[in-house]
Amino acid sequence: MDTLAIAYAYEYYEKNQGIEPQLPDFSALKLVPNGAWLAYLGALFLGSPAMINPAIATSQIFTTPVKGAVVNTNTTCLNARRSPFGTVVTCINDGETLKGIVKEDNGWYELESGNWVAKKYVALPATKVAPAVPATTTTPKTVIAPTSATNSPNLFYVKGNMMKGERVRTLQTKLNYYQLLAKPLIVDGVFGPKTMVAVQAYQEQKKLKIDGIVGGVTRQALGM
Repeated sequence: MDTLAIAYAYEYYEKNQGIEPQLPDFSALKLVPNGAWLAYLGALFLGSPAMINPAIATSQIFTTPVKGAVVNTNTTCLNARRSPFGTVVTCINDGETLKGIVKEDNGWYELESGNWVAKKYVALPATKVAPAVPATTTTPKTVIAPTSATNSPNLFYVKGNMMKGERVRTLQTKLNYYQLLAKPLIVDGVFGPKTMVAVQAYQEQKKLKIDGIVGGVTRQALGM
């Protein structure tokens, strides 16, 4: 049974290295292969006795590369190899982010670059849990802000289509208080040319922009 296990171990090693599998020649050995030889060959060829038995070998191909894994050696850099236990290509610094992981094979990770690194020296990113979606969603009620001096529509003179209403009446009353014109405005709620002249006179008196438009600044000055 030991001899058969050795044959399986050696075959697995050669397949992993891309070598045509051949049964090793034990003719030169003085002892019959036993458990001790089995452990020795496991450490020699595969790096771990657990790799010898193909029944417990682990291999996984990721459908999408695992991103964000970092080197976790604590002190030294991590060897990146052409294959598991193969030639060292480069040494990646501790804490450095690796290329995406595409495959796990018996204690090794294959990267998108084609290089291999030892799994035990790699820290995978924490799994991000998507926020729970509530079973039902309610549409928030639209709140209409009350009209104030800062968001009220501007009042101004429009020839042929003059503005009218209670707000214009309030404006005319306030302008008359300041006695800006030779004759007071008729409080009729119509923003005519005389009302515009009174607004300009008020703006000049208060050192505001003289445009005849009752905008936010002018409304605030008038207390509207």
